[in-house]
Amino acid sequence: MCLAAFSCIAITAGPAAHASAAPPQNGFVLGNAGRHVLLVCDGKPSAHPRAAEVCASLERTKGDLSRLTTSLVYCTKEFAPVAVHAMGVWEGRLVRYTATFGNVCELRAETGALFDF
Repeated sequence: MCLAAFSCIAITAGPAAHASAAPPQNGFVLGNAGRHVLLVCDGKPSAHPRAAEVCASLERTKGDLSRLTTSLVYCTKEFAPVAVHAMGVWEGRLVRYTATFGNVCELRAETGALFDF
């Protein structure tokens, strides 16, 4: 695995890549239940299905994933743990985030659409 998630993109692009193509400045590799997706918030293509919504939320928190907020949601006390992780860069700063939530409802209540892929 590449040390910086976005350096992998530049390396795999090969010699046909445009010399001025730079890795994204704001984005993450997100993991949820064994699935992973690339979220890019620099106007470049992103594999996250709700990228525009998530990027707008991250703009408000300046890339701090622990400060994401959503509307008031009531969740059941069902115990079905969900572990998530994110690694990326926001405005030149390396960001790592890991958390475990009691269930999917709690995950979405705390992180909004971030891990909804």
